[in-house]
Formats: sequence, C-alpha cells, structure tokens
Amino acid sequence: ENVLKHKLLGFPPPAEDEILPPREPERWVPSVCQLCSAGCGVVARAVNGHVVKLEGLPAHPVNHGTLCPRGLAGLTELYHPDRVVQPLKRIGERGEGRFEPIGWDEAIQQLAGRLQELRQRGGPHRVGWLSGSSHSLSRQITQRFLRTFGSPHDLELAPPSGELPVDAFHLMVDQQG
Repeated sequence: ENVLKHKLLGFPPPAEDEILPPREPERWVPSVCQLCSAGCGVVARAVNGHVVKLEGLPAHPVNHGTLCPRGLAGLTELYHPDRVVQPLKRIGERGEGRFEPIGWDEAIQQLAGRLQELRQRGGPHRVGWLSGSSHSLSRQITQRFLRTFGSPHDLELAPPSGELPVDAFHLMVDQQG
C-alpha cells in the first residue's frame, strides 16, 4: 500500500529504516484548477517540493471549498509518467514516435522560425489551434494571435455539442482517417 501511494505521488518510497528530514517546510499554495472551464479555487499541499494533496479553496467564489472528482484527481495528471514536462523535438520520420528533449529557448526559436516561414510563403491559414471549451484570458490571447497571424482555424472541442476529438483532428489535418 505504501509503495502504491508513493508511485502515485511520483517519487520513490523511503527505505524502512531511513528517516527523511524535510528539505523545506510544508507549504499550502493557492491556485486555480485548469482541468475544466469552471476555474475552481484549489489549494495544494506541498511537502519537500512535491504536491501531495489538493483541496478546494474555501474563500473561492466558484466552488466555496469543494472540488469535483476530476479536480481531486489532479495529482494523477501532475505525476503521470507519460506527462510531457519539456519541449520535445521529433527525430526520424513523422509517425515513428521518436522524440528528443530540447530546451525552451530552442523550441521557441524553432516555432517562431516555422511560423515566420509559413507567413512569408502566404500560408498563415495552415496554422490551427485546438483547445477545450474556455472563456479564459489564455483563450482570448490565442484568438487574438490567430486573427493577427491570419488564421481562421480556432477549433474548440466542446462536447456535448456533437464534436468528437476525431472530428476536430480531421478538420486540422484536412483528411479522413
């Protein structure tokens, strides 16, 4: 049971005879849940630099201290072994699934270069953005960027309106599976 708990939290359990002194005091960090568009207030309990628990933020006007099951399960997403935590560059052919880690500066430089090249070749319409249903500031910034860049392809995945992820994918790549 103890091993499973530590696997879920993303760090190895201490040896039975090992006592780990805290590297830093326990902290409670307020934030906002991003797992759906509601934007509930959360507070994360961090011990030794690892978030170990999420709770609802009592003074938050949306959720008044409660969290839904998705919000409570946020730790599984945070520590999931397949979570991408840094930029990856494809190596080999498309579809091979081979990537290597690169730094943020290099990733931003490459993205800016490819966007500039698309725009110079008259292809800003080839850029699209797929996101979930949201009315957040980041969504507004994305929409403004796309308009300025010259792309009409702001694709919003908003079930249960009938759109499926596969439909949005087909719109993005302009082909059927």
